[in-house]
Amino acid sequence: MRPYRFFVLALFTISLFLSITIIDAVPKVDLYRREISTSIPNKKRFKMQQARLINKYSKLFKRSSQDPPISIPLVNEFNMDCSYYGLIIIGGQSFTVDFDTGSSDLWVPAIQCKFSECGYHNRFDPKKSPTFVPAPHPNHFTIYYGYDSSTIRGYIGQDSVNLGGISVINQTFGLAIVDDFNLVLEEDGILGLSFPQLSTFKVPCVIQSMKDQNLIDHSIIAFHLGRYKLDHSDKSFMNLGAIDPNAYVGEIVYNNILDNLLGSLGYWVIMMDDLYVDKFSMGATNSSAIIDTGTASIWGDSSFVKDIHHNIPGSYFDGYLWYIPCDTKTVVSLVFNGVVYEINPIELVVQEVMVGPLCQSVFQENPKGFPRKFWLVGAFFLSNVYSVFDFDNRQIGFAKAKGEAKYGVISQFPVIDSPRDPLEPYKMTSERSFEHFEVGYSKFGLKRYNITVELAASKRTGLHRYTFPPTKHKAKIVIDLPHNLIVPNYAFTHKYLGGAIQSISLNQVKGAARYRGGWNQGGPYIVYFCSQFNINAIEFETWADNNFNIRKQIYFDGKTHFGKIDGAILTFNVRKNPVIISRVGISFISADQACNNAESEIPYWDFEKTKQETVNAWQKELEKIYVEGGTDELKTIFYSGLYRTMIMPSDRTGENPKWQSFDKNGNLIPHYGDFYALLNEAEIL
Repeated sequence: MRPYRFFVLALFTISLFLSITIIDAVPKVDLYRREISTSIPNKKRFKMQQARLINKYSKLFKRSSQDPPISIPLVNEFNMDCSYYGLIIIGGQSFTVDFDTGSSDLWVPAIQCKFSECGYHNRFDPKKSPTFVPAPHPNHFTIYYGYDSSTIRGYIGQDSVNLGGISVINQTFGLAIVDDFNLVLEEDGILGLSFPQLSTFKVPCVIQSMKDQNLIDHSIIAFHLGRYKLDHSDKSFMNLGAIDPNAYVGEIVYNNILDNLLGSLGYWVIMMDDLYVDKFSMGATNSSAIIDTGTASIWGDSSFVKDIHHNIPGSYFDGYLWYIPCDTKTVVSLVFNGVVYEINPIELVVQEVMVGPLCQSVFQENPKGFPRKFWLVGAFFLSNVYSVFDFDNRQIGFAKAKGEAKYGVISQFPVIDSPRDPLEPYKMTSERSFEHFEVGYSKFGLKRYNITVELAASKRTGLHRYTFPPTKHKAKIVIDLPHNLIVPNYAFTHKYLGGAIQSISLNQVKGAARYRGGWNQGGPYIVYFCSQFNINAIEFETWADNNFNIRKQIYFDGKTHFGKIDGAILTFNVRKNPVIISRVGISFISADQACNNAESEIPYWDFEKTKQETVNAWQKELEKIYVEGGTDELKTIFYSGLYRTMIMPSDRTGENPKWQSFDKNGNLIPHYGDFYALLNEAEIL
């Protein structure tokens, strides 16, 4: 079970604490972002990028007898702003590699590669691996990269490959002794993740070998590519053999690999329905799109790429590359299987490549000779989604990237502090022994403490009723300001910035806490609170960083001093009064306003009356729409969806210190927030 806390409820909402079963961890490989080199002239950069595309996708062209004997797609991107690599172990030796769904083979530098060829890259030494086996002769390979005759050359062998803690035996891989890109690529090599048809070595990739050797049940890989531009702490990872349910929201919508030339060659190619610029169609319907984690940008038919930039104000073409304003607000979306996936505007630019106020666009024109209506979709799109590559079913799935949690602040948690189970901040958790939910009301038991919790609410005030069991130990209510809803390792996750207690007594605590982030990428904001109790406590304490400071009066001068106190603890005599009621008002204005909200909205301690008033308020709103026909089940679905749409937006009239709620004639001007939370709920209707 997932631990839960109880926090102030607003807008007639009751928090539904849903049980989540803990599952075995999905194997995960951390990915690292490569910085872009700024020393390469744009003209040369463009030619090198195009040369890589031409050679990587050379099977799209008619080959001639003058082509190099072997041209295999190994290099994926050229030091772009959004590139990722991770760690693998070959024969007990560690290497960093690009995980590339645009190729199928694995290669790393060999010990024979001189410093002039491989620089400081790690090199594989066959003598240090007791499991290395050289491939039968001829076992050499050569890769030409077109522009300035850049070359990868080496020999082929077999060894164990460990990826994410899973070890594959007898995996074929290349050992490079000539590596012209050692000064460009930060990682040591490339691990291809496409189908065997694309393999120069004519062998399955490492993931398929895992399945063949019964090391994983499903040959599936999935990526969360962190959006570094938005949050440097956003960690990237690749899942192996299973999908991480915590990495996305909604459902994964799958797209079948196309049964065309590209599909037969072994590419991860799917149908792209269309492309929108600020919701206007570019007419790129029924296009083939190769989904390539090893490519940073999005390359497409020149006519469509021109149209895209003509619809982005301030775009500029220098004859080689497209540029757009670095601060563009344009939203470009790709459509797959009827689902629109937006690209965050900040992901539309390569910030390190600038021309005045313009940055290089992530949308660029395909090299001449590429098929029409062909797109190569790289990491600048994939960082906006959770992507799943399913070898078994030959399909690619996309889900919307994890929406960051927000709120869940000003937590109150009832506990029993005993010698066998002492109270420790940050460790206050409990499974539920039972649960019951109604409109405007929830009730459940805390198994750890045998405490019953009931919740009701008005617009800006939560009403809590705690029923304690008979006990000789201390019954306490903890106000936990650091608590908030977070999603670890994701961009914009909600963060606690500091708390404050303005005043504290035996029946009232006033204070505030600062937070930032969450799903709407919000900046810092302050929530003031006023927690009142129907009976007096016998003592109170405050705490910070796990240290209790009993009756500490410092900073309790009625002012807000953030970063000194993380919460308060009130101790009650529950042998005399086993039922404690607390009303918790909140405000964005001040702690005094929070107290006014609590006392004006719920001016009594009658829990049942508040509960019924909430039911009446919801009934008044929901009966505005009356539906006929259909089954009871369908009506339940309809009204549940309608209910959820009414939870948001938040009515903050009079509560925004930066918003004037009255016009010059004194008329009230409504103020709403959290509009975007409506989207998923509206889809139900």
